[in-house]
Parts: sequence; C-alpha cells; structure tokens
Amino acid sequence: MLHTCAPTPSRKRVTHKHHTRTHASSTTPLTASPLCTQAGELYTFSSKPAFKTELTLEDLSYNLTTIRGKYVNPTFNVAEVENLIDTFDSRPDDVFICTYPKCGTTWTQQIVHLLTHDGEQGDTNIYDTAPWLETIYAAPILHEREAGNVTLEQLEERPSPRFFKSHADVPSLPCGGKPTKVITISRNPKVSGGARTFRALVTLGRRLASRPPTPRHLVQDTCVSMYKHAGEKPEFGMKGEFSDFVKLFLSGQCECGSFFDFTNEWYAESLRNPENVLWMTYEEMVADPSGSICKIAKFIGIGDLEPDSELIQKTVEKSSVASMKASSGVYAGNVRQGGIGNWRKHFSEEDSAFFDEEYQKQMEGVGLTYDFGDGLVM
Repeated sequence: MLHTCAPTPSRKRVTHKHHTRTHASSTTPLTASPLCTQAGELYTFSSKPAFKTELTLEDLSYNLTTIRGKYVNPTFNVAEVENLIDTFDSRPDDVFICTYPKCGTTWTQQIVHLLTHDGEQGDTNIYDTAPWLETIYAAPILHEREAGNVTLEQLEERPSPRFFKSHADVPSLPCGGKPTKVITISRNPKVSGGARTFRALVTLGRRLASRPPTPRHLVQDTCVSMYKHAGEKPEFGMKGEFSDFVKLFLSGQCECGSFFDFTNEWYAESLRNPENVLWMTYEEMVADPSGSICKIAKFIGIGDLEPDSELIQKTVEKSSVASMKASSGVYAGNVRQGGIGNWRKHFSEEDSAFFDEEYQKQMEGVGLTYDFGDGLVM
C-alpha cells in the first residue's frame, strides 16, 4: 500500500494564466506526495535545467494552459482540476493508468477493460471502464470522448476496484493525497506516437538489431508525433514550422510538459514503490503480450494467472490493434498506424545536433534502459 508522507496542503481554486513559462531548474522534495513509501522518508526528484529558447507558445499559436507548472489540454477547467487533485476521494485499490501521451495508454486501457469483463468487449468500452479522470472537468467534447460524460458523483458510486486514465506527473496525480495504485507504461520513443500494427511491433526488435538507433532517434519520433498531435487537434490550434516546435518540445513547452521529467520521475517512483507502481515498457508488452498481461492481471487483483489461460489469451486477441479498430468502440484518433523512423522526414542536421545534446544531458545518470529485442539494450 502506498502511504502519504505528509498531509496534502489545502489549495485555493486559482485559475492559472495561459502560457506560463517554467524553464528554470528545480529540485522538488516530494515528502507530501501520496506516492512516498513511509512517513518521514525523503524522496527528492531533481529536474535538470530545460533547453533554453526564446520561442514561446504564442509564436506557434499553440494553445495550452497550466496546472501546477505543467502544460495541459487547454479545455481543462483549471480550478476544478486543481481541486480534484487535492480532494478526489480515491481508494487504496483504485488503479490509475498513467503515461506520457503516445506511450501505450489506449492499449493498456483496453487490456484492463478485457481483464475485468471476462475477456469480452461487451456493451461498454475503455472510456466506461477507465475514464480519463481530469476530463470530467474539460470541454464537453473531450469529456464525452474520453470519459463518456461520467460525473464525479457516478464515479463515487462505482464499486471497487475503479480504474482511471491520467497523464499526470507524480505530484499532480488526482488521488486526493490518498494511497492508490498506478500502472505506468514507458515506451521507447523511437516508436512512440500512436499504436502500430501488431505485426510491425513484433518485428521491431529485428529491425533495430540490424539498424540500431542513436539515443537522439529514440525521442525524435515522439517529438514528431507531438507536432502532428498539436497541429491536428483543433483545441491546440498549433501552426508553425517543425524546427520551431522541436525547440518548444525540448524546453517542455508542450502538452504534459517535459518528456524527460515525466519519464524519469515515474521511473524513480516505481523503483521506490514497486508494489504500488507497476512500471512496464511497451517493448516488453509487445515481445511478451501474454506474460505482460499476466503482470497487469496480478497487479489489479484479477489473480495470478498462467499465460495460456483462457482469460489471458482472449485479452491478447481482443487487445490487438486490428481487433480494437474493428469492434472496441475506441475513438479512432487513439488507435493509429504509422511507420518507424518518421523523424528522418522532419529533422534537419542542425535540429538533430542540439536534440542529441539535450537528450544526453537529460537522461544522464538515470539508469533507464530499453530492451529492443535480439539482445539490443540501450
């Protein structure tokens, strides 16, 4: 069980101004985080200085708002979400599926939906089973699409265990400062940016073994995907050159803020709290879907199942991209198909040079590696 290390301070409902820039280095002690393991134990996450640029969100007409210093969807009601973070009546067996965008959220939601419905899709979908909690206080179109228009009162009436989606960082998880559980999926950024076909993912290890990427390539596809995401979704309204967006991405001026901070902070938390924070990688799930789904099943209380059990095999089959597109009721924009290495079409040599430098700086000393298959680990 996760234990709060200190009471969560009360906060006033204050609406933040749009486009607040927060580029300074910070060292934030998370002694008040609901994810600390023991009372009085100090857990410190150090955010390295962000990439410096004179560009701002306004320069690219990029609409975002901020919650506690992190950029979020501009349709969020900041005051209500702030209050939700502090006061949501979470339970010890609540499970949050919490990832950086484009890193396996939808797939994990579908897995959880199937595991909790005897391996059958049924008449409901992932948005019913694991709604994006913060969107209950977002624009109607986002609330409907990501949470099925569920209300806070209806969520309070649901039996345990309950499941939620979130893209929150560790301190901003909307659990009201109470113990809860978290599944966080990290994805090799080389292929982040929407679900690929299952066949393409399974062959990823062989491709990378024959053509290993350099470290900057791993995050560059994520940057490309975020650029497309910001340009395609009307609420963001982003209009600008890709080279300029790269600078915003590296400086943390994009939805959910810094990719590096998000990934490194949740990774550190999973090391401290492995019983309550399940850290998995997308590549692990692709390489061994049955085994990975078994881990999720055990973590959420379904049971210690064998990979060849009927429930696990039904879940594997019905959580494939083809199955999800055909009959899951998943919003089409959340299940995409794309190629590997799209960064090559967008990055100039100059962009790649400073991207590589920033990647090395941000990931130095973290100790986080990704298994690409066929013995390639980096």
